[in-house]
Amino acid sequence: MLKKEEYKEKIEEILKEAEEIFVYAAQEGVYVSEAMWTWHNATAKQVKEWIRQEAVGQVKQVNCDYSFPMIKMPIQKPRHTSPEMIGGAIMDIGIYCIRYCYELFGMPREMICNGRLSGGIDLGEKITLRYDGFDCNIRVSRDENDGERLEIIGEKGRIYLPMFHMAKKATLKTDKKKVFRDRSLLYGTQFSAVAAEIRSGAKEGIAITPQSTLDCLKITDI
Repeated sequence: MLKKEEYKEKIEEILKEAEEIFVYAAQEGVYVSEAMWTWHNATAKQVKEWIRQEAVGQVKQVNCDYSFPMIKMPIQKPRHTSPEMIGGAIMDIGIYCIRYCYELFGMPREMICNGRLSGGIDLGEKITLRYDGFDCNIRVSRDENDGERLEIIGEKGRIYLPMFHMAKKATLKTDKKKVFRDRSLLYGTQFSAVAAEIRSGAKEGIAITPQSTLDCLKITDI
């Protein structure tokens, strides 16, 4: 079982490896980008635009839940239960919650995390990312089945997404109700977007930048 200090060292090692990959790719003139498919898709981009437009006014609170009992599935993958491979909730599914908040609001000014450990891996966390004027409240679990949702509450309304990390629908409710829908193939959108970046001559991700990858790794190091 990895101790807290050893787990922290593992994450720091991953951060260092990621930095080395980006540096080496730049030296060799080779395109590299994190495969964070959520942010190539139209629904996530629409939510980001609503936030940019201040469609719900000043944000007051964000609630993000991702609960899926993969640890109880009959067929287990080694990465799900191996401390050496950083198995656990925060790195496997929690990163989607963290990344969503980061993409909308940037780096938090403070991070608080309380987790449940078993056999050297985390089964779940309650995470608070604190920004000026509001908190992002995140709950992730790999041994419960409470579903997946994101809610952004503002002074003038709310944005709601079920299945947020792979959403094809987002609802904006203020004095009126807007529903955004997209039927694109989610992975297909990512493949097309990355291909377009490579054809443009880019040597690193444009939609998913190296800095965003490194920042989110730093957030998980809490």
